[in-house]
Amino acid sequence: MDMQILKRLWRFIVRMDVVSILIVVLLGLAALGSCFPPLPSSIEANPTSFSLWQAQARMRYGAFMDILISAGAFRFFRSPLFLLSLAILTTSTLICTLDRWKAVWRRTFHHEISCSAAASDPRFPPLTFEELDQVSIESSVLSPLRRITDINEIQVGTHGLVIYYAGSQGVLLPQVPVEEGWDPQAFLENLWFKVRLPSNSLQAKPTMYTITALVFGEE
Repeated sequence: MDMQILKRLWRFIVRMDVVSILIVVLLGLAALGSCFPPLPSSIEANPTSFSLWQAQARMRYGAFMDILISAGAFRFFRSPLFLLSLAILTTSTLICTLDRWKAVWRRTFHHEISCSAAASDPRFPPLTFEELDQVSIESSVLSPLRRITDINEIQVGTHGLVIYYAGSQGVLLPQVPVEEGWDPQAFLENLWFKVRLPSNSLQAKPTMYTITALVFGEE
């Protein structure tokens, strides 16, 4: 149960919209704090300087002076509210960056992903050494992932598909369903089969993303 809570918290923190909201909130707090002159620690520590500063501030803010002091308006950038918001944003940004760099590192250096597509895809016989002369190499530059919740959002011929479910993940490029003549349902079922999951698991509603691709080939 505790691990599930941590996973949900992690997924929440690494969302870009959450980071964007935190940035807006922090900017709003900073704008609010800049409306009042900050009280330097050196002045606050000196009774004479502090009394003089209070007298000058009271001339400006009048009857609201006591309320503003009680609310910590002149110590806003040292207040727990601002420091906590800053700490949360910093943590969220760091985790979000690390989460994305992990995926970039995996795609860049874990070459076994490419090898497994040629040797371990259950839909096809493994590629043999004798067949290498007949292989045509094609490279696809992928777009960022776009989350979908309905297979009707899949546009065959435009979208590739990425799924995540129960620790397994798989991807099929946009050109695959066109070559095979699949509709969106067959596209998803074959991707499910590629990651070796039973077709009846589709009822569990995996996490799905669409991608587009810019394709470069030898021909």
